[in-house]
Amino acid sequence: MGLIEVSSMDNVGETPVGSMEIHIDASMKMKMTSRAVRGRVNLETIRLISRTPQVLIQDELDDAGFLSREILQRMVNDILKQGIPIPVHPLFKLQKPKLKLGERSMLLETNFELNQNLIRQLTAEILI
Repeated sequence: MGLIEVSSMDNVGETPVGSMEIHIDASMKMKMTSRAVRGRVNLETIRLISRTPQVLIQDELDDAGFLSREILQRMVNDILKQGIPIPVHPLFKLQKPKLKLGERSMLLETNFELNQNLIRQLTAEILI
């Protein structure tokens, strides 16, 4: 659940107008490579609940939630299709990376191999 505050702005400043809760039910499948995270999101529902019904009419928020679901899902899936790069120094080669999702967090677990060619260039030594 989240909270959205709506304000109007004019030359004088900002004036609070209303607020609404946002509830999103979604599922996600992710695939990870050694360089990027790719995935697909399915937004089952987006519910907007008015906290100020005299200003933000619930029927209109219901329509907005329905329409925004498809748009947001498409936007997020376009980003995930391209992949979110994992910033890894070229010295490391990730092996079988695993991504675990937690409450508002992600944990990357992996084994890694050192890039011997790069170490050789940096140290001018041959590793056994």
